Amino acid sequence: MSLKAITKTNVVTIGKNASLKDASRLMQREHVGSLVVIENYFGNKVATGIITDRDIALSVCSATRPQGLNVEHIMQSQPITINVSEGIFEAAQLMGKNGVKRLPVINEDGSLYGIVSADDILSLMSDEINHLAKVSDTQIKKEHGIHRQDEQNMYF
Repeated sequence: MSLKAITKTNVVTIGKNASLKDASRLMQREHVGSLVVIENYFGNKVATGIITDRDIALSVCSATRPQGLNVEHIMQSQPITINVSEGIFEAAQLMGKNGVKRLPVINEDGSLYGIVSADDILSLMSDEINHLAKVSDTQIKKEHGIHRQDEQNMYF
C-alpha cells in the first residue's frame, strides 16, 4: 500500500530560528509531538530538520541556559525522509533501521508532502489484523451452516 493512503498532509512546521518556547507552544496548540523544520528553496518547502517534544524536554532540562536555545540548536538536521511513492512496509523498515517514530514524506522534487508516524502504521495494521480475524469467524459460520444443511438433507 502506498504511503499516500495514510500520510498526513497538514504538517505542522517551524523555522530553524524559532525559540524552543515557541516550538513547545506550537506543539501544544496543534496537539502534535513533532515539528518539521523547513526552509524555502525556490518556492518549495524542504524539510531540513525535525524536532520532537522529547528533544525539547531533554535539552531544556540538561542545558545551563535553556532560554538561549533555539530550534536549530537541538533539531535533528538532515532528517530521515521517505518518498511519497514508497510503501508502508518500506516506511516501517526505515523507522526500525533508524530508530525514528516519524518520517517526513517528500515529493519527487524533494519538497515536503506530509508526515507519517509509527502510530499511523500501527493503526492501519491493527485494522487489517481485525479484518483477517473476521475471515476465520465468517469461515466457521459458513461451515456450520453447510453442516446443518447436510444433516437436514440426510433425513429427506
